[in-house]
Amino acid sequence: MPDLKLAAQVAIYEVLSALPALAPFYQHVPGETQPPYSLIGDMSTTPMGGKSGGLDRIDFEILHYVREPGREFLTPRMAAAREALEGQALTADGVELSPPVFEGEDDGLLEDGQTYEGVQRFSLFAQPA
Repeated sequence: MPDLKLAAQVAIYEVLSALPALAPFYQHVPGETQPPYSLIGDMSTTPMGGKSGGLDRIDFEILHYVREPGREFLTPRMAAAREALEGQALTADGVELSPPVFEGEDDGLLEDGQTYEGVQRFSLFAQPA
């Protein structure tokens, strides 16, 4: 059986890394990288059964960081990610992925007083093709 979570991660990365509004976009942030940037955050899998037992719900986060004087520099990044993912078809070899569902988002100023963090939560379903 294919690794459903990895397939979803690759599909999400392919969509979001192609967006100029999110540049740079990472799966893993290189050391010493300074904002602005966005990345795939936490991912979790819940088995949902299905006919062959291979249906999983995958919850994932997209994280955004900016170091600017206001939140208005963060919100366009978040809007671009939501538009690119919410309800859109994702493709992965050997895996069927449902369009992601937007579950919510939060943003706030980090303790350094200069960096804003935005967290978006999505979910999708995955199963072997």
